Amino acid sequence: MKVCGVEIKAKEAILAIVEIDDEGGLLHIKSASKKLSLNDDRDCKSVQVLFEAIKALAKDHNLKCFVIKTRQTKGQMAAGGVTFKIEGLFQLSGIPVEFVSPQALSKLSSKNTGAIPATINQYQSDAYLAAVSELAKL
Repeated sequence: MKVCGVEIKAKEAILAIVEIDDEGGLLHIKSASKKLSLNDDRDCKSVQVLFEAIKALAKDHNLKCFVIKTRQTKGQMAAGGVTFKIEGLFQLSGIPVEFVSPQALSKLSSKNTGAIPATINQYQSDAYLAAVSELAKL
């Protein structure tokens, strides 16, 4: 089962694709797409381009779901509106979407269920952990 962890920051969706291998271990799937960006959130064509990129990613990698790291909706540290527009595009992609809290990712990381592979860039670590959190439920 392949899942894609997603961390949305500003105008970018940071991605990490992970699957369970034949021995039950976690395997990071290298992809040309490590980030997807929304260049202009007020331009309809830019939004459509991102939407098509999300659908193509899901199809090309035969993804079973996206797992999105949640963001605060209220308060001083609330995420910007553009991030929720990007989240909506993932939800409309036709692929199931699950959510995981930052607290759950911290807990998973502290359990040290497996080191983050060297193929994951530092900025992708939360997206990787989001994917792993979904696979850990199986």
